Amino acid sequence: MYYGIKTGLGDAFVITGREKEALIAADRKSEEVIQPFVRGRDVKHWHASSVVRKTVHRPAPALLQKAHELLNQGYVEAAANYVRQAFETGIRTACQFKGIKLPYKLDATDHKAQALLDELKKWPGTTAVPKADWDAALHRLELLKNVVMNPYSHPNAPNIPKQEVMDAANAMSKFLELARK
Repeated sequence: MYYGIKTGLGDAFVITGREKEALIAADRKSEEVIQPFVRGRDVKHWHASSVVRKTVHRPAPALLQKAHELLNQGYVEAAANYVRQAFETGIRTACQFKGIKLPYKLDATDHKAQALLDELKKWPGTTAVPKADWDAALHRLELLKNVVMNPYSHPNAPNIPKQEVMDAANAMSKFLELARK
């Protein structure tokens, strides 16, 4: 029997059906590594009940808090996953806070991260959030986006340096502070 990886952090590695479809659309090889799972409580006499799991929608600050907890416990890859989720949620939220208009999509998560960052770069700034500070925060996120906050990097990057994950979490926190102003 194949047991896979036992981390005790199942929530960090569970994806929705929509995320599965997006991963496969981006890279067909993802289909080979994405597997359904069954928990013990799902198994009934001679069959398993549905295994579709919904992820819990959490605001970006809560995801960053979880990332910090995981970093403190030594779960760097899981923490990176939470930082990535905070990044994706945070940039969508920032677009909403700053009144950035986006084309309608049935599922808001269908907006690509780079497209959202490009729209956020157009925001003119205010006296409370100078354009230079805003641009610097966005530039830092873009640098980290391709490594730590890249959803496709985690299965093949088991040795993400803890400092990079901490830097990404701190950059995301700084960006969220600016977005709230």
